[in-house]
Amino acid sequence: MNPGYGLAEATLTVTRQPRLHPAVPIEVDTESLALGRLLPPREGQPSRKLVGCGRAWPGARAVIADVSTALALPDGR
Repeated sequence: MNPGYGLAEATLTVTRQPRLHPAVPIEVDTESLALGRLLPPREGQPSRKLVGCGRAWPGARAVIADVSTALALPDGR
């Protein structure tokens, strides 16, 4: 399995896990995630596993942007 994210405008691939590199899930705090923050789980609190969709294609830059301002968000948002 090779997780990835594509758009019709990109004609297939925007991000992709390098070939033969397994996807690595991360565990995050469920409550923080619901508030738009990516934080490690807190002891005794619900958590959730997420799997990334790989790296940006060589020569491309992927940005996570705020839907209302269209501005790039900092890491962890």
